[in-house]
Amino acid sequence: MGRTSERRAHPSEAEPDDELRRGREDFLQALRVEAGSARNTLLAYRGDLARFLDFARARGLRRWRALELELVVEYLERLRRGGAAEASVARALSALRMCLRHLVREG
Repeated sequence: MGRTSERRAHPSEAEPDDELRRGREDFLQALRVEAGSARNTLLAYRGDLARFLDFARARGLRRWRALELELVVEYLERLRRGGAAEASVARALSALRMCLRHLVREG
């Protein structure tokens, strides 16, 4: 039985062109160029951040500067309740923390 190949939309293809997406893409570009991160690492971080941004947008977040700790905690709790392994939760937090650190450094 052969596998069918379906084109899956890249997370950024389905997202609006907004400040949140641009900040995420700037961070990922910096990881790729400046840190020389591996392709799989970039894909994992892109997915982690896309899922967080979907969650945050659904709760009204439109700007990085408006992000509050409570929203991050709520997201991590949601991942845990959804059965995510603790390593996955830790990676999601790490990706978000690194992205935020980058955005603060870049102004």
